[in-house]
Amino acid sequence: MGLISGSGGALQPGSGRLRQTAVRRLRFGTTAEVHAAVSMPTAPSSNSAPDANGAAVAGGAVLPGRVPGRAVLEVPGWQDSRPARAAAPHLAHPVRSRLRLFSGTSNPALAGEVASYLGMDLGKIKIKRFADGEIYVQLGESIRGADVFLVQPTSPPVNDHFMELAVMIDACRRASARSITAVVPYYGYARADRKTQGRESIAAKLTANLITEA
Repeated sequence: MGLISGSGGALQPGSGRLRQTAVRRLRFGTTAEVHAAVSMPTAPSSNSAPDANGAAVAGGAVLPGRVPGRAVLEVPGWQDSRPARAAAPHLAHPVRSRLRLFSGTSNPALAGEVASYLGMDLGKIKIKRFADGEIYVQLGESIRGADVFLVQPTSPPVNDHFMELAVMIDACRRASARSITAVVPYYGYARADRKTQGRESIAAKLTANLITEA
């Protein structure tokens, strides 16, 4: 991870010449070092003076976006500087046109809350079971080239909901989805993630492989 600090050149006072200044490249090994660097207060130059708010003033102009002793991402009022979506109507919802959210029968209330939080509607999907317990899934809308998220916790009955998730994934894959993400807040086989005795199955790994293969 690298950070470039400095400028390419500066006008030398009284000479009219462009004085070249060195560009200093900082190297960081961890994210904590980056946060420590951006949080470090910068020393004002000789022709700069802090104003009432603590920002550096150079030549009568306040240098925006820098508060000594505060991280760059924690500068107050940064939310107000974001461009309004209303200014670009054609970019009002650039992601939602590609995003699709579907729910299984495990916890439709949770999926509804997620969709409400995102400000979108759940995708149309038809899920039914035959007399012998087989699961049938059919998508009610086109998802070609879309990023699909399937909300389906594998809560009890675990096997039924897990198989329903697998069939949902297969239906999305055959409908030419760009990407498929399974949202599984409750993973039924998570407790079987290691062998505690001999001749045991690691069911968590097995079911994860089944989902990945689907």
